[in-house]
Amino acid sequence: MSQLIEARGWQIEIPDVPFNGKTIVVPTVHPAGDRRVVRCAQSALNAGFGVHFIWMGGVPGEHRHHERVSEYCLPEAGSFKDRFLAMPRILGLALRGDYDGAHIHDYYFLGGALVWKALRRRPVLYDVHEYYAEYYAERLPAGRQLGAVYRPLLEALQVGAARVLGGANVVTERMAKSFRRGHVPIAVTPNFPLFSSFGAAAIPSTPDRLKRVVHVGTMTADYGSLVIAEAAKLLKDLDQGYRLAVFNRYPQETEKQKFLERCRDLGVLDFIEFIEPMASHEVPGELSKHGIGLSLLAATGQNNAAQPAKLFEYAILGLGIVGSQLDGHRRLVQQAGMGRLVNPASPQEVVDAIVALNRDPEATVAAVNRGQTWARKNLTWEDVSSPGLERLMKVVFRS
Repeated sequence: MSQLIEARGWQIEIPDVPFNGKTIVVPTVHPAGDRRVVRCAQSALNAGFGVHFIWMGGVPGEHRHHERVSEYCLPEAGSFKDRFLAMPRILGLALRGDYDGAHIHDYYFLGGALVWKALRRRPVLYDVHEYYAEYYAERLPAGRQLGAVYRPLLEALQVGAARVLGGANVVTERMAKSFRRGHVPIAVTPNFPLFSSFGAAAIPSTPDRLKRVVHVGTMTADYGSLVIAEAAKLLKDLDQGYRLAVFNRYPQETEKQKFLERCRDLGVLDFIEFIEPMASHEVPGELSKHGIGLSLLAATGQNNAAQPAKLFEYAILGLGIVGSQLDGHRRLVQQAGMGRLVNPASPQEVVDAIVALNRDPEATVAAVNRGQTWARKNLTWEDVSSPGLERLMKVVFRS
């Protein structure tokens, strides 16, 4: 019989599967409870392994929650600099234990992973969350001018490193191509939600929920924070009963202050509901109180192909989607048939889409509920993503 383990900010299920005696260390600068990190760890447990997280945030220090699950929490990071400077300590902690393999989740930890493998002589699985070559190419000196030079070099670096480390777990089929060419063992695992967490909160939509709009996930300008502030002003001025909520989650203090200052200037601090950070398994229940979800990823660089996890979460929970007019968003919205696409730089288009979804609420609810049924069959981690990852882990970690 399975057992549910709850820690501060996250939970995981110990399946009724025999422990194979091998423990995988998960060293990352991601925050404690990061949903993809936890989903991948759930797959490791399903495959018979134990896991030890080393991450940032949570209750400082080491904690053992079960024979097969433990964590070491470093102080929470307030900036990219904090995360980058934490890597040597994270590597040191990963080297301190006698682990049978490692699963890393950060491009800039590839160097540390290669050191770990050289010293421990054990395999490492590299998890590719984003189009890292494109993302970092833009951030190097003269990135916009020299991106075409940087990108293939950065891609070759990660593929070569993954080949030495042992394997790669990638979010999309497009990411997989270069790893396959490089003969790297891979799994393709879209960022679908755990149905065990989201399924219980998935209830049919109703017309009264459509005027409650929400944005979940990181708040940065690249994810549309300033556009959301402008859209809040327009919704407030409509005075038609709309409410807008955002999760108070920022990668660094400067992004938080930028957003709050813009909200203050626009006079919408009293209009926006700020949802404080909560355990990842509590998020579905909060989202299900709303009827429309925003995903306003900026139209830059790698973002065109990206499909943020929030899109799948909205779909499974039965929220209409107002998303960026980008290829990744378009595929999901068209497949699910439950939303509108907008120019992510236009607050007016965002508001127009929200109003349009409310113009015929019965028709919108019917479409959203059909999309939700489709999403629950096609967009769950357990059914689509986890089986391939479990097989890959057994190969890479020789179980």
